[in-house]
Amino acid sequence: MELKVLRTPEEAIARVKEFLKANPKKAKFHYMAVSDDFAHQLTQITGDWNTVTLPIVPELEAFAKRMILEPEALFPPGEHRRIPNDVQSSTTFLLNELDWLRLAGVQALVHFKSRDNIALLKPLLADPTLWGQWQANAEGTKLERFYPIRQAAYEVLSGWGVNVEKPVIVITKIRTPSHAPPP
Repeated sequence: MELKVLRTPEEAIARVKEFLKANPKKAKFHYMAVSDDFAHQLTQITGDWNTVTLPIVPELEAFAKRMILEPEALFPPGEHRRIPNDVQSSTTFLLNELDWLRLAGVQALVHFKSRDNIALLKPLLADPTLWGQWQANAEGTKLERFYPIRQAAYEVLSGWGVNVEKPVIVITKIRTPSHAPPP
């Protein structure tokens, strides 16, 4: 649960034996989507879709809470491979990386319904993290932005049967092209 890469067969075998000793029953797993940069830090290999497979054990709950509450402690800025040079871009990049971890933490908590976790997730229904992009379409140029952490928190809470109001998750704006002749 520290997201450390085991680089030698001996390290991997020792960790598997340790895990099996502590968890003799058949394990279930949680598949966590991670950013390209984060996947590269773990494995030096990335693809179109990057996931980390984690066993659903009590340690996963604590790890998920750390991802939500202190993502920077799990992935310090100095360990990123491609931080942009300019300050504004690098700040945006790092915030996006931390948002990926926060999102993954919310999604991992789905396996651990409790009063404390409900209390942790409810404020995230108003999380300001906003992702999106412009797309050209027949109506003009469309901007769809969404709140990924709000959406994940809502899905987890709803899945647990917690009665919460659905937050704003998607914002759509359309800018139609100007067909007026130039002056």
